[in-house]
Amino acid sequence: MSSLFIDTILSDNNNWQKEGLGKTGDVYITNLNDKFRSNKRYLVENRQDYLALLKNIKNPSVAYDMVEQFGTVAYYGSILRNPSLDAYAGNKGYDFSKTVDGIDIVTYYSPVNIGNLKWMLFVRMELSEIISEVVPIKILMRNMIIPVLIIMLTVTTVLHILLQSLSDRCRKAVWLLLLVKVYQ
Repeated sequence: MSSLFIDTILSDNNNWQKEGLGKTGDVYITNLNDKFRSNKRYLVENRQDYLALLKNIKNPSVAYDMVEQFGTVAYYGSILRNPSLDAYAGNKGYDFSKTVDGIDIVTYYSPVNIGNLKWMLFVRMELSEIISEVVPIKILMRNMIIPVLIIMLTVTTVLHILLQSLSDRCRKAVWLLLLVKVYQ
């Protein structure tokens, strides 16, 4: 299975945002020997920055030359990545870590088995982007509490008044029935 085919499936032809990965999210697959089977978003979108990071990390020059020449990290080892050991034990979970340039990220990992192929799926996103998506929801929830409480209080009060009125009418009707029976 070609890395281009895998990339097309994972990113919908490099449409990471459309696929729900926001501005910083990435999804990639490795085999159990820690070799990439797909490309990295950062390389596709920021080729020169990615190559500069490769040079600064002192990766073997062969890997740098190959990535520069072919424009992919597929078939190379864990360049600029520190995977969770749990992932390669066949577990699924998530990990908080930092990129080589110090950015906090969250990575979800899970085994993917297709026939006799045993791979690991990694989905990662910068923590700041995840938080920026959650904070507006928290604010919305906090801002909704008072209006919802007011509505609930109003509905409860109206129901109480209606039930009280109905209860009073029922009580009067029962008394009237009792009086009619007594005087018959």
